Amino acid sequence: MANYWNRNSIPHKGWTLIDVIDIREEGQKESETEYETCMMCGNEKIRYVHIVENEEVGEVFRVGFNYSRKMTEDYANLEGVSKS
Repeated sequence: MANYWNRNSIPHKGWTLIDVIDIREEGQKESETEYETCMMCGNEKIRYVHIVENEEVGEVFRVGFNYSRKMTEDYANLEGVSKS
């Protein structure tokens, strides 16, 4: 996946959190988990995938917790949701 954070055409603010997905299935071992990659920074091994959208972009992004916080500016609703 791409690293969109450094692209001028992608806004850093004004995103809305749609959902948070834990990609590790119940009872699944950590070593068996197929982690995702953050679309904004390219960081691999994202367990809790934050689905965010922005009207200017026209598509949803799958990002980690830290970028979700930066992009949505919604710290209150994200606290305690995930650690990834």
